[in-house]
Amino acid sequence: MYKIGMTGVLLIALGACNMERPIETRIKENPSTFCNPLNLDYRFMKIDGGNGIREAADPVVTHFKGQYFLFASKSSGYWYSSDFSSWTHVVVPDSVLPVEDYAPAVFEYEGHLYYTASSGGNAMLYRSDNPQAGVWEKVKEIPSHWDPAFYVENDKLYLYYGSSPVNPIYGTVLDLKTLEIVKEPFPCLNSDKEHHGWERSGAYHEEPQRPYIEGAWMTEHNGKYYLQYATPGTQWKTYADGTYVADSPVGPFVYAPNNPVSYKPGGFIGGAGHGCLFQVGPNYWKAATNSISIRHWFERRLSFYPAYFDADGYLYSETAFGDYPMFLPTEETGKNIRPEWMLLSFHKPVTASSVKDDFSVEKLVDEDVRTAWVANSNQEEWVQIDLLNPCKVYAIQVNYDEYGANQKGIVPDVYQSYVLSASKNGKDWYVIADKSRKKTDTPHD
Repeated sequence: MYKIGMTGVLLIALGACNMERPIETRIKENPSTFCNPLNLDYRFMKIDGGNGIREAADPVVTHFKGQYFLFASKSSGYWYSSDFSSWTHVVVPDSVLPVEDYAPAVFEYEGHLYYTASSGGNAMLYRSDNPQAGVWEKVKEIPSHWDPAFYVENDKLYLYYGSSPVNPIYGTVLDLKTLEIVKEPFPCLNSDKEHHGWERSGAYHEEPQRPYIEGAWMTEHNGKYYLQYATPGTQWKTYADGTYVADSPVGPFVYAPNNPVSYKPGGFIGGAGHGCLFQVGPNYWKAATNSISIRHWFERRLSFYPAYFDADGYLYSETAFGDYPMFLPTEETGKNIRPEWMLLSFHKPVTASSVKDDFSVEKLVDEDVRTAWVANSNQEEWVQIDLLNPCKVYAIQVNYDEYGANQKGIVPDVYQSYVLSASKNGKDWYVIADKSRKKTDTPHD
C-alpha cells in the first residue's frame, strides 16, 4: 500500500514488480532506469489561451564534446546531459537563438554545433563551440522552410524539410564550406493514405482528409539511407514515423514495407512521431513526440524508445511497454533495455483526502496521461493506493498535471513537492522518499 502526501495536483503511474528480487525501501538517488515521458522542466506555452499548458515536441538529440544535447520546439532553450538521467536546461533568449520557433535542426561540423529552426522561407544559421554556456553567433542565412533536418556527408550538407497535407518532403544540397546551394530542391516523398492505412488522419485513422507529412530525419546505416517522416498529425495518439530507403541521400526513395517504424497508439501516453534517431555507442534510440492534446493540440511531451536495424535492414522502434521503466541509454544497453517489472497500480483501489468536481481519484490509476485526479486545495493533500497483494516495488512514477496553472514560459518557482510512504497493513507507514523540500520542476518524477 502506498500513500503520497503532496502539495498540488497529481497524476500517477505506479510500476513495477518482480517477486524474486530483494525489496528496496528507499528511492535510489542515482537510478539506472528512466521512465517515459522524459522528466524535464517543460516550458509553459506562450500563445494566447495557452495558460498552464506545457509543450515540447520535435526533438533532436546530438552528441557534442562529451555531452548529449536535446533540442525541442518552443522550449526556451535546450537541455544537455552526460548520462541521460540528470538534464541541465540552458535557457537562451530568443534574441540570441530562435528557441521559440518550431522544429529545431542541428548538425556538427569542425568543432561547432550549428542550429536553425522552422521558417516560412530563408532562416539564419547559428553556431556555437560552447552551447553549454548558451553562447551562439550568426553564420549565414540559408533556405529553411518548415521542419528542417540536416544530414552531413563528406563536404555536403543535406537539408530536408516540409510540413503540409499537400506538398511533399523536399531535399536540397549545400556546400559545407560556402553554405551555397549545389543542388536545387527536389521532392523526396509524399503521403499515400489510399495504400498506407497508418497514414490516414484521426485517432483511429478514420478521418478522410489528407494527413500532414512532416518531421523529416535522415539516417545512414550500412550504406542505405533512411529518410524518416511523421504523419498523420501531432494531436493524435496515432502520430507515428515511417521511412523511405535509398542508396543515396538524394534518392530515389522507396517505401519501406514494414512501416510505420515508430508507432505507439496506446499506453499511458500515445504518439511516437516527429523526432530523430541518435546513437549511444553502437545502440540506436528514437527520440519522439508524444500527444496529450487535451487543452491544446500542441500539449505534448518527449520520450525515448530503443530502435534497431534488423538483419534485413529494416528499421524499427520498440515502443511496446514504452511507458514502463527502461535502463538508461548506454553503450552497453543493447537489447537488454528493461528490467522485468510490470505495472501494479492499474485500476487498484484508491482513496484521497479530497476530490475536486469530476476529477475523481480513480483517474489517478487509469493509466491515461489525459486524465487526472485533482484535490480540493493546493495545500497538503494525500492519496492512497492499495495494491491488494504483497508486492516488491522497484519503481514509482509521479506525474503532475497542470490543472489551474496560469504560468507562461520558463517559471523558476514551479516545483512539485511530495512525501512518498509505504505500509504493509495500511496503518503503520514509513517514508521511502521525502521530497517535501524539493524546489525543482520535475513533472514526471
